[in-house]
Amino acid sequence: MGDYVTIYTTTGKITIHTNLKALESKLPSSMFMRVHRSFMISLLHLQSIEENKLQAGTTTLPIGEAFRSKLIKRLKIIR
Repeated sequence: MGDYVTIYTTTGKITIHTNLKALESKLPSSMFMRVHRSFMISLLHLQSIEENKLQAGTTTLPIGEAFRSKLIKRLKIIR
């Protein structure tokens, strides 16, 4: 969507005029992580990882190759 980001919450969705890189820099890195060039997640909602996909709530998201090792490393620190 160019310079628009859709944020999905537990109660709905919001579209804002920004890009993921700018949003990523504003969110606390202790709680949010980029997992794909098109997706970020709240680590609080991460339920499972299976190969190149993750489950966050009822949503399945792809994990980008460039982000997979960072995600795995991050989860080892958290757990």
